[in-house]
Amino acid sequence: MAKLVADLLSNADLNIATIESRLKLMGYTNLKRESGRTTSVLIDTNRIEALQNIENRLQDLNAIYDPNKGTSSVGAVTVGVYTIKARPASKQGSFSAGIQNELIMIESILQYTKDGPI
Repeated sequence: MAKLVADLLSNADLNIATIESRLKLMGYTNLKRESGRTTSVLIDTNRIEALQNIENRLQDLNAIYDPNKGTSSVGAVTVGVYTIKARPASKQGSFSAGIQNELIMIESILQYTKDGPI
């Protein structure tokens, strides 16, 4: 019980912005805030190693890497109620699988219809 109270007091000022600041100091500058409690580091290196590194470097905040956390194939790091994910930077925006497929389809339709109806 005493440890729980001590943990709550030491993390009382903890918020997602504080976690993002710590991540930036660690070299993870490409971040994407997904919600008030979740942020992702966008990298194109080994995501599991990155999450393990984050866990090690945030031990003072009781960070825990859980390879089964969430829907990601690599898991996530939790810091209290906050979650840190790792996502591939090269697969964001129009380069994500679903959106890229849709853009290819639209481009194909435009190509076949540029001279009028088929």
